[in-house]
Amino acid sequence: MAVRKTVPLPMLGSGTAYSMTFAAGKAVIPIGMTPQVTGDVEDNRLIIVDPTNWSVHTMALDQSSPFLVRTVGDTVYVAHTSMNQGFHAWSYYRYVSTVNTIDETQTAHKLGSPISRFDVTATRLAALSGSAAQDVPLLHTYALPDFTPITTVALKPPKSVPHPVAVNVFLARSA
Repeated sequence: MAVRKTVPLPMLGSGTAYSMTFAAGKAVIPIGMTPQVTGDVEDNRLIIVDPTNWSVHTMALDQSSPFLVRTVGDTVYVAHTSMNQGFHAWSYYRYVSTVNTIDETQTAHKLGSPISRFDVTATRLAALSGSAAQDVPLLHTYALPDFTPITTVALKPPKSVPHPVAVNVFLARSA
């Protein structure tokens, strides 16, 4: 495998892209914060790279701190989480934006609880809610496309685990 092209992303500054996905043939990278000389600044943009012509542009989202991205078809699901930087109280970080990568339209959805990690399929979204102050993380599921709450399950760890931390969630489609 060889590198075909390197595309500069000056809008990242000296920051790091922690998450990336592909939809409709385009790379989508969230910018949750932008490092500045005076300290980190909260951001609300996605970088979109089209490899057919190597164009790069940004798209502003209605909510700040985009961090995690997942793709279903031409739709990118963006979780606005506190995993990048704590600019707000933990309770703020409960938004998921849906972005149609064909026409770049977006819709913000406010979930019932803050999000630390999430995953999505064509019909379900699962969000892990938990923080250092919360002893038992919660797993919330929602029906798509309208984000109707389905279940909330407390993920109680075995007593034998001294300092449990739920770090990810994956949705699998059954056969």
